[in-house]
Amino acid sequence: MISERINARGNALTACVMILDSISARGIALTACVMISDRNSARGNALTASAMVSHKISARGNALTACVMISDRIRASGNAFTACVMIKDRFSARGNAVSACVMISHRISASGNALTAYVMISDRISARGNVLTECIISDRIIARGNALTACVMTSGRISARGNALTAIVIVSGRISARGYALAASVKISDRISARGNALRAIVMISDRISARGNALTAIVISDRISARSNAHAERVMISDRISARGNAPAEIVMISDSISARGNALAAGIMISDRIIARGNALTAIVMISDRISARGNALAAIVMISDRISARSNALTAFVMISDRISARSNVLTAIGKISDRISARGNALTACVMISDRISARGNARTAIVMISYRISARGNAITACVMISDRISARGNVLTACFMISDRISARGKAITACVMISDRISVRGNALTAIVMISDSISARGNALTASVIISDRISARGNVLTACVMISDRIRARGNALTAIVMISDRISARGNALTACVMIP
Repeated sequence: MISERINARGNALTACVMILDSISARGIALTACVMISDRNSARGNALTASAMVSHKISARGNALTACVMISDRIRASGNAFTACVMIKDRFSARGNAVSACVMISHRISASGNALTAYVMISDRISARGNVLTECIISDRIIARGNALTACVMTSGRISARGNALTAIVIVSGRISARGYALAASVKISDRISARGNALRAIVMISDRISARGNALTAIVISDRISARSNAHAERVMISDRISARGNAPAEIVMISDSISARGNALAAGIMISDRIIARGNALTAIVMISDRISARGNALAAIVMISDRISARSNALTAFVMISDRISARSNVLTAIGKISDRISARGNALTACVMISDRISARGNARTAIVMISYRISARGNAITACVMISDRISARGNVLTACFMISDRISARGKAITACVMISDRISVRGNALTAIVMISDSISARGNALTASVIISDRISARGNVLTACVMISDRIRARGNALTAIVMISDRISARGNALTACVMIP
């Protein structure tokens, strides 16, 4: 029994823990019952007990099979969360096999690898999964999956895409339904395109919309448009002085103002708005660009979303690039994600990590596979800096093999070689280790990182959760990003948050 800001940790903490104020109970085998009252976390490798929590508390574990009843902003997550979940306000129920019934009322997502239950959602909720066979969504919701075979009814600005999207799509305003084998019926009302490699379905469109495909046999052309190609067997509908040419352009081209789409094997869908050119030898991805942006590459198979005068070029730029203001992302193998805010360049021979920089900062290296979060004029450079760097004020983290985790509040550096315990720190404290595998729950401007950080991370204010194998669930509230090399978990974020990864197969819900 502990009273104020005390940690209870151990290699085999199997006893009962009753804590009342800002205390964490963690252990490698915490199998006891945990009753906590205010902002406490109960975690363990085998936390199989029942968890009753009242306020802002999370119950997680590798095998959390008990029943969870939570009242206010609480998450119940686990690898085998098979119990019933009843939540009332902003809760998420996720798991590798969450096969139970989910009834949610407000801004809640039900996602999983095999979410076969019924999903009834009311407001801004997404239901996604690898085998999500049933969807009912009401407002601004996206239903995507590898095998999304269910029916999708959507009302405003929603896209339904997938590798085998065979369901029915009814959309009302400015929505696109695309897929590799979109064989279903498509009804669209206002400036919407339905495209696919085998779009043999019925297309009903009302206002300046084109439906194109390799086997789209309809004829619609409107204003001074030429469709030429060596094997252009379909019909082309373009609105204003646009030409679609290529040696074998069997794909769909939708451009709005003075834009040309050309390529040797441009088989992807291109939506561009203002004076944008999309060219490549094998540009098979989708490009959405807003203002004077060019996307070029030998194998640009990824998705490029850029906002203002930004170019994304590389020999194998297969990652996602989101840049905001005059930023270029170039490299020979730039497969990572680059999000930069103001005049920043991310370059490298093998820059596969994520780069977040705020003010005139450059991140360069020969093998910079780590994550860099810097706030003010800080540079992170090294031959093999694979660790995470989070610094607050004019601090540099450099080293030949800097693999440790960095948690700093004010001009402090954290370095070490083997700290495997749990860390709760309040002011000017550093946590160092080569294998920080514990769970980190922090409330204000703190980062939880590690080489094998497989636990769950709940952070409240501007905190990032990253790792090489961060497979847990990430719920973040304010301007937080969840990234990783294999981030296969579910990400539910509320305000300006991006979820990216090399194999991000989970669902992303952002309002």
